[in-house]
Amino acid sequence: VAWTMGKVQTSQVAGNGAVSLPHAGAERLKADYRMYSGLLLTLGLCAAYGAFADIVSLADTAKSGLPLATLIAAVFQGFFGLTCMGVGFTGAVMDKGSTLLTTIAASSIQLAWMPFLVGLSTIGMGIVSDPSENPFIPALYDPSAAAVKFVGSMAFLGLMSYAIGFIGSLGFMSFSMHSIQAGKPQDRSGVYFRGRAKLYNGLLFLAG
Repeated sequence: VAWTMGKVQTSQVAGNGAVSLPHAGAERLKADYRMYSGLLLTLGLCAAYGAFADIVSLADTAKSGLPLATLIAAVFQGFFGLTCMGVGFTGAVMDKGSTLLTTIAASSIQLAWMPFLVGLSTIGMGIVSDPSENPFIPALYDPSAAAVKFVGSMAFLGLMSYAIGFIGSLGFMSFSMHSIQAGKPQDRSGVYFRGRAKLYNGLLFLAG
């Protein structure tokens, strides 16, 4: 398999109608590339949708403080979401790709930490707020400071685990696409995936 002129080139099917082993491997690699591209497109769409919802709701009211930080983080989230959508679309639908564009997408994914950091800051402010005004437990239940801190800490750990899982998922798709484009698919083989699956599944279990 060679990456040439932005397309995955494959060997020809044997003349007797049976698929040769190299051709079967090339088709499998091509299918994997489309799968990674489709998942990157889907995750990018989720990120962009949430970002634009925040931008529309905060554009006229965010002047300072946490609302302004949320708006800025949403802009960055929208940028990397659209970038991932573009790279994923070209791979899944057009069977094209560029190591440069995929590298840009993989780098922009790190901007995803910004909205999560804003969210963690919001949770931290809620933990230290007056128990009667906390954002976690309704005042009807007359929550104690200890109860607010406990629920807030669980929310903090849950969001942190979700952030690592979501950003790691985006990164896995982009880096897997890049390894195929660079002609080194073995860098993201099943062995690599199994190790990462244990890590991310454990984190998402913790989040739950």
